[in-house]
Amino acid sequence: MKSPVCPLCENREHEFCFSDSGYDLLACTQCGLFFIDPYPEAGAVRERVSRWKPAQSSHVTPERHYRASLDGYSRHFPFIQGECQGAKSVLDVGCGTGRLLELLGQESAIHRVGIELNADRAAFARSLLDCEVFQVPVEEFQYPSRFDVITMVNVLSHVPRFDRLFSSIRSLLTDNGKLIIRTGELEPGIKRRACSNWGIPGHMHVLGVNTAEFIADKFGFDVVRHARQPLSVNRFSRGKWKAPGRTPLEGLLKQAVVMTPFALPLLRRTYDALYGKRIHSSFLVMSPSRSETSMPSPRRPTEADSKIASLASERS
Repeated sequence: MKSPVCPLCENREHEFCFSDSGYDLLACTQCGLFFIDPYPEAGAVRERVSRWKPAQSSHVTPERHYRASLDGYSRHFPFIQGECQGAKSVLDVGCGTGRLLELLGQESAIHRVGIELNADRAAFARSLLDCEVFQVPVEEFQYPSRFDVITMVNVLSHVPRFDRLFSSIRSLLTDNGKLIIRTGELEPGIKRRACSNWGIPGHMHVLGVNTAEFIADKFGFDVVRHARQPLSVNRFSRGKWKAPGRTPLEGLLKQAVVMTPFALPLLRRTYDALYGKRIHSSFLVMSPSRSETSMPSPRRPTEADSKIASLASERS
């Protein structure tokens, strides 16, 4: 039996982390990427995403997805807004029901375009926005002009292949443009119980703490900002717990926690004490490498970066 191959660097050496939903989570020893085995085929992933429809009682209908995004972007938008200053055009890859594009349209006259493979969410976004929303994989997407900013918010872990993704983004991005990614990052030694729902196999891979720099070097980008924060900051934010629950019982439980003084800070401290700060929600900002210019070289997250992300995340 052949050893699993890392989908980013094609290395066959890895460390076993845990099993979940019939899949193994492995950590590549070369690039640090965490990936599932067996790893899905690209065509099967796109077919599943584009044709997926929620059950009648599902908590992830387009309407509920949009309502949930209201809270999410109340925390995330300040960071994205700051990075979009001066941009004339933006492409949101995996735009969902369109909340980010809606917010950007309220702030300026920026030209906005979305990509969303799921038919129901794409239709909802079109009904909400006065801009184009395409149902085509970004790897196959063509447009008459290039974009100053490309965003991928909570999308990277769902994209099945790296090479075509980043080569397409390079071709769609202006020379001085920015790629803004919000995604998860894992520390070594992660345990299955550190997360109640890993979302496997929907989440096919998660970055390790040094994987972003590997991606930048491999595909010709510079990391110009890397803001990282522990998962517990977002997981136990007041805004997240005020959002509707997936079931009536869950909703009542969340209301009780919100109404109990000091409950959320206590839950956060307890979580960090039990599992450590091994899961991160991170913002990455990359620009095409231009070694002949004075573009900043890749760097690791700083304390200031983490504070910026924390301030944006805690707004609710």
